[in-house]
Amino acid sequence: MQARRIETVIFDWSGVISNDIKPVYETNMRMLEARKKKRMSFEEWMKIQPTTLLELLANSGISVTQDEVDHWFSETYRQLSVRRAFTPIIYPDVKEVLEALKARGKKLGVVSAHSRDVLVKEAQMFSIESFFLIFCGWSSAHKENALTRTCIELKVDPRKTVYIADTVYDIESAKKAEMLSAAVSTGYNTYEALKQAKPDFLVRSLTEFVQVIDA
Repeated sequence: MQARRIETVIFDWSGVISNDIKPVYETNMRMLEARKKKRMSFEEWMKIQPTTLLELLANSGISVTQDEVDHWFSETYRQLSVRRAFTPIIYPDVKEVLEALKARGKKLGVVSAHSRDVLVKEAQMFSIESFFLIFCGWSSAHKENALTRTCIELKVDPRKTVYIADTVYDIESAKKAEMLSAAVSTGYNTYEALKQAKPDFLVRSLTEFVQVIDA
């Protein structure tokens, strides 16, 4: 029944559309090093996910506000991601999935913790910008508010909208916004961790997501 009600699909970006785990990790580490803190190994960093960046910095004795973290991260990420070794890549099934959803009349949008400039730049680099009606960035804190605003701007019913993301925090945000939630395990949280959040849909790929919502 849920599948038949879905008219709009809102995507998280990191770990869902953009495989940017490597540049995000390096950005986090350079932020630690900028405050004379020791970097973590990639394996150590992945084990503490879904710890937020604000929590990571606080646990390292770095006191900053959420707004300061958002701007600091965005600038550091922007400078780093232009380097070939840290350029994000698109997940291989994204274009096919977007084409399938658009063909079925779904409205598509993006809500992410990245800045809108970063989202649009990467969407253009991936040649998928035209699929989306809206890019909403700067929403790492209280993402449910960004999801609600996005539904209002798109003039869609949140109860007929699904937010697909890769973290427990995002699933919780979708629920607070009274939207359907979908978790995909291609990103920052494991399938087992996402299952504990009890999303409406739990999949291992975007391809599986399309199959499930139209079942």
